[in-house]
Amino acid sequence: MSDDPIHAELDRRAAAVEQQVVAWRHHLHRNPELSNREAATAGLIADHLTSLGLDEVRTGISGHGVVGVLQGRRVR
Repeated sequence: MSDDPIHAELDRRAAAVEQQVVAWRHHLHRNPELSNREAATAGLIADHLTSLGLDEVRTGISGHGVVGVLQGRRVR
């Protein structure tokens, strides 16, 4: 851990989601899919991106690709 406040905050936030990330990894390894046929994986990712409240979640990109869109705004 670092004494720098931003690093400490990043460490805190990473620790807060660590168990969920490990659970996702375990799930994906228990349920492998063939390359270019990752329908269930794409669904899992699209559902999570949707739960984050992104501006848009696009699916079906070149097959099972998923894109989360977060629109920014210019700050002056």
